[in-house]
Amino acid sequence: MCLFTKAVSHVSSTHIFARREGARQLLVYSMEFAATEELAMVLPLPVPPGSDEDAVDFIDLGGYAEFFADLREAFPLLYSAAQSSGPAPRGGGDLAVPLKVIGVGRFEASFVPSMGDFSRLDPRFQLPGDVTQKLARYADWGFAVFKLKPKPKKLGLFEPAPERIHPMAFSFPHRHPDQVFFPTLHVHDGQLTERANFDHLLIVQPPAALASQLDWFASDRILGEVIDEGRAPGVVDGAAKAQQLSLFGPQQNRDVVLALPRGTTPESLRLEHELFTLQARVGALLNPAHVAYHPRWEQSAERMAELLPRLAAAFEAFLSPRSEALALCGRVAELPRYFMNGRLLFSGTSYLDGSPGASGDAGVVRFQPFSDGIEPQHLYLGFTRVPEQDALNRLVQELNQVVTSVVS
Repeated sequence: MCLFTKAVSHVSSTHIFARREGARQLLVYSMEFAATEELAMVLPLPVPPGSDEDAVDFIDLGGYAEFFADLREAFPLLYSAAQSSGPAPRGGGDLAVPLKVIGVGRFEASFVPSMGDFSRLDPRFQLPGDVTQKLARYADWGFAVFKLKPKPKKLGLFEPAPERIHPMAFSFPHRHPDQVFFPTLHVHDGQLTERANFDHLLIVQPPAALASQLDWFASDRILGEVIDEGRAPGVVDGAAKAQQLSLFGPQQNRDVVLALPRGTTPESLRLEHELFTLQARVGALLNPAHVAYHPRWEQSAERMAELLPRLAAAFEAFLSPRSEALALCGRVAELPRYFMNGRLLFSGTSYLDGSPGASGDAGVVRFQPFSDGIEPQHLYLGFTRVPEQDALNRLVQELNQVVTSVVS
């Protein structure tokens, strides 16, 4: 959620970087905005309920305005730009004690431990009562508050010109050990709508449990090659790459939370069978851009703990009586790797390293059966002789029908 305590005339080009570091999450936030008076930007944080006032560590990036420009250098040029119930509110004597204010570059920042603690802020930066009523979902969350002082408008202009503010950075304890949180829900001018116009670039260094499931665009350089870590100490993992997602235009108005489906682990999402290996894919749950085009994919990803055994049983029922005719041999580690690229057989593991392949030799082929109800799953089949192209295309269609029978 991004919420302003006063009216803003312009908000665009929001950039957010996130990274987990043990029990804590780092977040860096930047945007262009224009306003006519001092105001505050409020970001909700999924801290453990009842967190102390010093739970958030603010990081001064006032001397590193180009942090996101440098960060985008890690990505290929094609993708380098975004065009794109808990404890009750605290009461009693706490309300009389002002919250700690910390200077962070051009800003003054505070951590508000709970919704009820907003009354301890300067009145100019408190949330209107009608707004807090709309934010019941954040009742036991904490909030990072940044006090912004817009540049004065130039003589002759009716509205102040938009300005890009230097990145706001901080780390906080996360209540969920395996999630990454992006505050993207919009509340502007006191309005909370079901859909909102997005102009966001999200960049993440995901934990290992999420990395293989993300279908965001990956950087081709480690961040230590592009970020001046002396000016952003501890913010990025310089030895690791990152992934990014551009959200542009009308989108479902909500925060972006990266997490595996309830009841699953990376290990439980992979099933080994004597005839096949099934790697469940739940990327639709981690990519809000899918919702507009494939709304049911997210729903099936959420149910993957239930669906995966059913998918495996359906593939077994289909493949077992056909194993001899298909010349299946199980997935053998040393066999060459192939994958279906649309209707064509490619050698390699993905479009990044693949090239057109030939049938006839032994190999393991990755199929991606899918339907309107479920995103492409990764099904690996080992063959003593990889079938000819026409036979492979028939098999692709049949595997899609198997998936459709499970998720109709």
